Amino acid sequence: MKVFYKNLNSLRFIAAALVIIHHTEQYKWFNGLPHYFNHPVIILFGKLGVDIFFVLSGFLITSLLVIEKERFGRIAIKKFYMRRILRIWPLYFLIAGLSFFVWPHVPALHISQMPDPRAHFWENLLLVVFFLPNVQLLLFRAIPYQAQAWSIGVEEQFYLVWPFIANWAKDKRKFRNTIAVLLAGYLLIKAALVLIPAITHRYHKLDDMAYYISDIFQIDCMMIGALFGLFNFDAKAKQLLTGKVLQVVVYVVTLALISAGAMFGYFYWEIYGVLFGIIIINLVNTNTSVISLEFKWMDYLGKISYSMYMIHVLMINCVIRFFTHNTLLIYPLVFLCTIVVSIASYELFEKRFLHLKQSFAKVQSGSDPKVGM
Repeated sequence: MKVFYKNLNSLRFIAAALVIIHHTEQYKWFNGLPHYFNHPVIILFGKLGVDIFFVLSGFLITSLLVIEKERFGRIAIKKFYMRRILRIWPLYFLIAGLSFFVWPHVPALHISQMPDPRAHFWENLLLVVFFLPNVQLLLFRAIPYQAQAWSIGVEEQFYLVWPFIANWAKDKRKFRNTIAVLLAGYLLIKAALVLIPAITHRYHKLDDMAYYISDIFQIDCMMIGALFGLFNFDAKAKQLLTGKVLQVVVYVVTLALISAGAMFGYFYWEIYGVLFGIIIINLVNTNTSVISLEFKWMDYLGKISYSMYMIHVLMINCVIRFFTHNTLLIYPLVFLCTIVVSIASYELFEKRFLHLKQSFAKVQSGSDPKVGM
């Protein structure tokens, strides 16, 4: 059985592009070039690019699990994990291996603003190997060329428990209610960490914990995506969420907030997550969507967006190191180099594992009849 949601690959590319723009400005700042890294919109780009990935992942994975359970009566959890392993692990460990064992020995790739990964080597390595790169980032700071993988850790931690919850829920309604309870519990804990210092008027490390939970452990955004994935199976909810007036309002509000660089304390992830959830459910329902992102070039770049996300930091640093004399070339070259290397990674390396992945697929997703995403 094959399921393909239109427009989502293009949305993946947009998310990757936002992160690339954010990091390009960051590395221009690192290298003493004119930059906009401190501009609120640029700061927001990096955060929202990742937020889109989280909400989209929660939406898609939950949708596929629901379809599999309805069709076969139960989710094949071992096959689920094999699919995730074959999609995520090869490139993840390739980038990790290069970042720990190769790039630190290349002087031209040294970044003075970031720590040498050989400091706290074993702690850093073990946290990355066991898919806790977000914890590594929290405890020991960013590892050059690998730090962006923190979000992969969040997704893997989500995938660790999600199929069990989907299997346990007897039907979509119970699944939806379970997600709502888990999400509410998460937000209550986060709110308590914020409110206790505010109410007592005393500084607490709890305030810092709320910040780190917001930025490093974003399971809530994936649960928001999961809820919208379930709403897509509910005729009444879908009718409510896909109205054209609501779509226009959501697009206008989202663009206005982003243009203003708007952030809402500790809860902006969730606010934008809900907006992105509404956008996603409308994009996949193409018959009622007021916009379409179905362009072949965007669809393909969305397919390679994982490669782009994992590879772009290296490309940015290389371009800036060699082309600082002409800043006008930085963005064209960053995107060109990132896309070219990502195509090579996807076509020559990742596809080998993606073909194997299909032997474990009970419900396939993707636009390519040979390779599902």
